[in-house]
Amino acid sequence: MMLFYYNCIFLYIPNNFKYILLNNNKGYFLCYFNLKKFIKAPINSSIFIKNNLLIIYYRDTDFIIKYFKKFFFFFFFNWNTFIVKKIKFKHKMIWIIIKRKIIKNIVLNFIKSHKVKYYLNNIRVIRKKKHLSFHTLVIWGLNYQHMYGILNNIRQQQYITIYTYRGVKFSRQLIYKKQGKVSRYTMLKSKIF
Repeated sequence: MMLFYYNCIFLYIPNNFKYILLNNNKGYFLCYFNLKKFIKAPINSSIFIKNNLLIIYYRDTDFIIKYFKKFFFFFFFNWNTFIVKKIKFKHKMIWIIIKRKIIKNIVLNFIKSHKVKYYLNNIRVIRKKKHLSFHTLVIWGLNYQHMYGILNNIRQQQYITIYTYRGVKFSRQLIYKKQGKVSRYTMLKSKIF
């Protein structure tokens, strides 16, 4: 948990994480790690540690703005494990906007007069041509409520109807790939990440 007051930032590190402060020519680096994760963030200011409470003192006001833009969500979304969800779009009216090989926006138009655009902040989308169809996306994130809140809003735009079979649905199956000419499927574990 991170809080900030006048000229200082209070960063609480959980008990299941261990932290190390490294001093370099460029400044201090905070490294906190667990059995599953290793996270490193720069700290260009004076620091004080007491009972897993890291207090960062800064002098200029621009430091707090730059620090929060880069590392607030980086700290906040790294306490949990990965959550993966597969979503299918059974309609042709969908646009996927790709910037720098990362899908950031999804634009929907399900027989409506206006387009609906979703901004995916702190959520990554994977779409591979070999294993997934064009209208299938694999979305993964680190926060359960944030990711499922966006996915439920996307699904509420148009549920799958019985007659036309168009809409959005969540896939219950895992990610699969074909093995040769045999029509058997084996599960992909962590190769796509």
